[in-house]
Formats: sequence, structure tokens, C-alpha cells
Amino acid sequence: MISIRKREKETIIIQNFKREYLPIFSYLIGGYSILNFLSMIKVDINLSYKFFLVGFGITFLWYSIKSYRNEKLIIQVFLIVNNKELIIKIKEMKSSKREKTFLLNNIEKITIEKTKGGYDLVLKIKNDIEDRSIWTGWYTSDLRLIRKIILEYKVKGEE
Repeated sequence: MISIRKREKETIIIQNFKREYLPIFSYLIGGYSILNFLSMIKVDINLSYKFFLVGFGITFLWYSIKSYRNEKLIIQVFLIVNNKELIIKIKEMKSSKREKTFLLNNIEKITIEKTKGGYDLVLKIKNDIEDRSIWTGWYTSDLRLIRKIILEYKVKGEE
């Protein structure tokens, strides 16, 4: 999910990833509902709760460790685009922040590529450098909009 704030000379795009972690809570609520249904039909609920908690705990730990190793625990990505440069600020769950700055004249090509984890916005820069810090899980509409805004400012900067 992105939000766009346009100003006179620049545009700020905020890509928010807080919703990426919500399916874990929906699984928890679904499992709890199933266990309550089982308790109504007189199944041994203590055993069911233990299996559910152990299964959910293992799944949650596996997902968290996998995400932590792949550095996918990103909360927000800020893109600031003006006529001359593109600034990408990445805020991670580990409370660390990264910042990258690219001149719009150095960006040769902007493409959207499908990867194993979703879709990436690939910025191909001079000297054979690629940046893939902008991504989404399963849709490309936000990436298309970001690409359109970057290309608009690139054209404005060349005039």
C-alpha cells in the first residue's frame, strides 16, 4: 500500500508494509475459532490447545527467522523524487535505517520483474548497477504508479 504526497517541486511516496504481517493474526483467530468449535462438540480441548499453540509457535518462529535472514522485515520505504534526484529511505523493523540517493540522469531503465517473493521495481543505473529496494508481495499496480512518477520527474529534469 502506498500513499503519495505531491508538493510543488517534489513528490513523497510512502510504501507501507505493516499489512504484510497481518495474516499471522488472521491464522491465530481462525485456529482459535476452530478450537472453540471443537470444544462445543466435546473434543478434548486441552490437547487441541497444546497442538495448536505448538504448531502456531513453530510456524511463527520459522516465518520470523526466514524473514529476518532475508531482511524482509521492512516496515516502510520512503521515496522522495524531485527534478534532479531520487532518494530512497528504508526503515526496518530492526530499527535500522538505510538511505540511497540516485541522480535521475543516471537511471537508464526502470522495469518490473517477477521474483520468487513477489515483484521488484528494478532501477538500472549506469555502470551496471541494479537497485531492487522497492518491491511488493503479489501485485504490480503500486510499482507501475511509482515508475510513472519517477519517469515524469526524469522528463521534467531533462527539459
